[in-house]
Amino acid sequence: MGGLTAALGSPQPLTAEYAVFALGELRYLAAGSVPALNRLLEAGAPAEVRRAVAEALGLIGTPAAEAVAGLTRCLEDADVQVRFTAGLSLARLGAPAEAAVPQLAAALEDENRYVRGHAAEALHYIGTEQAKDTLIRFLMNSRWCPSTTPQSTFYP
Repeated sequence: MGGLTAALGSPQPLTAEYAVFALGELRYLAAGSVPALNRLLEAGAPAEVRRAVAEALGLIGTPAAEAVAGLTRCLEDADVQVRFTAGLSLARLGAPAEAAVPQLAAALEDENRYVRGHAAEALHYIGTEQAKDTLIRFLMNSRWCPSTTPQSTFYP
């Protein structure tokens, strides 16, 4: 595992991306690599690497606090696929991702419908009182008239 973690620092983005992927496939066995994965996010790694990190953190899942910290950072990424994958990964983690509820609430307002959808799904799987309240508030607000747009302000 040390070789894969060392490969995260490769100047070749593809090497780093493949190392991230392999660590994710090792699941909980790669828990020791979570700090290094989070450092890739802080260092402004290429989008492809950040996407792989968002996936790997959800697969590894432990230590939960560190994985969730990285994933909440991913929810604010400029790349839509990173945000999308972060939502999926937080849904995969379920209740241990409770600390991400405020960032997931913000992601419910994302410009991308799939990011919003995965944020809602993550809140469902987190399942805590705060997550459910956030999800219900979002669903109640959106139920009134989701088809109203500036181009179509009235029925039909």
